[in-house]
Amino acid sequence: MSNEFLQKEQRARKGDYTVDLDSINFLSSLNRILQKEIDYKDKKIRKPFIFVLGLPRSGTTLLTQLLCDCLDVGYIDNIAARFWLAPLIGIKLSKAILGNKRKTKYESDFGETICISDPHEFTYFWHYWLMMKEEQDFYCKDLHIDEINWKDFYQTMASIQNEFDKPIVMKGILSAYYMKKITEVLDNVIWIYIERNLHDVCWSILEARKRHYNSFKEWWGTLPPNYLEIIKLSPLKQIKEQVYSLRDVYDKKIKQVQPKTICISYKDVCDNPKLILGRIKEKCNVDILKYPPSSFKMNTYSDKFGEFNADR
Repeated sequence: MSNEFLQKEQRARKGDYTVDLDSINFLSSLNRILQKEIDYKDKKIRKPFIFVLGLPRSGTTLLTQLLCDCLDVGYIDNIAARFWLAPLIGIKLSKAILGNKRKTKYESDFGETICISDPHEFTYFWHYWLMMKEEQDFYCKDLHIDEINWKDFYQTMASIQNEFDKPIVMKGILSAYYMKKITEVLDNVIWIYIERNLHDVCWSILEARKRHYNSFKEWWGTLPPNYLEIIKLSPLKQIKEQVYSLRDVYDKKIKQVQPKTICISYKDVCDNPKLILGRIKEKCNVDILKYPPSSFKMNTYSDKFGEFNADR
């Protein structure tokens, strides 16, 4: 990959979170070859795209797993995600390998799902289409709004949906900065924003730093617009400002597409996932194929750590 900023982060990872850059570079070369083989033209979007977003460590992965497991939707799994420049090939390959044998254990490791048929964030796909190449692209994420080829983006997304012939569920964390524009381009879009207790969000981000880099000093998670300012602060203050800045961004973006949004809480997802499915079924006009466990264990840091002081 040519993204030096991303490679720097990947090289900093330790232990089980170490990234095999040789494999990524191999897949990048393969993707560039396969990209030329697919024609994405003349497709129309006829069913909704459902984008899940929220703060880092807010429950976006659990919610995405819930929707993909229980609703009659298509999604990018851990096989298809390896073909970010040729998604139709990835989807076809996934179908050929897995067929209808799709399941989730509702487990993940800081956003990375466990089962091969689990949903994937499709991170490199969004990096490509949103032109995220340099460091500034990761904290000024709407920097290229006038440069992005929105026509080809539409055709690619339409082709993905036509391949499934179903509504599509995707994580929309990276695309959130373009929420209004993407809503205009794709039209048939619903954004689901999940909120979690900020005390737990902050402590979980701190734990993610330690687990990934064996250090509290290395940055982990989405970069907010004021990244260059807060990176000079202590780790705890960095995280608090990261959380509040991102929350402000999401609040602003959500207001721009208010009729197209659903706001839910991590607590409600854990306490009553069936109720959450019902809300989304009604808003998105999708069928429920099955129901999940009656509840999920809600992870909280209140009894494990001292007070973080999440007040700004």
